[in-house]
Amino acid sequence: DAHLAASFINGFGALGSLSAARHVLDVAREADLASTIVRNAYLRACGRNMSLARGKHEGRVRAHAIAEARAVVGGMEGADRSRAPVDGFTCSLVAGVLPLAEAAGVVERAGDAADTVAYNALIDAAGKHGDLPMALSILRRMEEGRGPAPDEASYNSTLAALARSPEEQKWRRQGQGRGSAKRAGSAAAALGNAEDELRASTAPVSEALDRVAEAMSLREQMAQRGIEESDVTRST
Repeated sequence: DAHLAASFINGFGALGSLSAARHVLDVAREADLASTIVRNAYLRACGRNMSLARGKHEGRVRAHAIAEARAVVGGMEGADRSRAPVDGFTCSLVAGVLPLAEAAGVVERAGDAADTVAYNALIDAAGKHGDLPMALSILRRMEEGRGPAPDEASYNSTLAALARSPEEQKWRRQGQGRGSAKRAGSAAAALGNAEDELRASTAPVSEALDRVAEAMSLREQMAQRGIEESDVTRST
């Protein structure tokens, strides 16, 4: 049945054997068993195959996995939509497999099927790609009710994006940061006199202060929504 097929695909995927996983998917299709759970298992196998890619063939392996994932998602959105529709788990998987813009498109087209987990996965993917504006934009969309309501993981993923994104100037050009306007607010209160001393130093310190202010803003949003901070979020 579909659950058995998904189990085999997951097993072959864990071993990095995408060709064997694809064979199971093809057999499931022939038996009319290629449901969403089976295709999601194959998307997971594609992601696993990408993560295991090493050496001189890494580029080719990753390109093949992306092409396979793209074809599966295309079927789920197209001809096979009635029997294997995209669900929230599909959206969370494509965030780690497809190029960021394509993954965002899948989540957008999924509509109400894209849940908080899917949006959080997209925020996390944006952060890992160094696209801070997208991470902030997705969170803002959730805050404004144009997507599922954010939870602590949504804010934690955005805070992580703040910590690792290298594209400060791009962020500034696109006007996505909310921290600059809050410099005299909560962040300044938190930083105290240290802010004035550090601002007189180098440009990287000023950029870091922008991120600190942005992080304080996110924490305020969490408090206003009644989301309690865990130790994980405080560490981030």
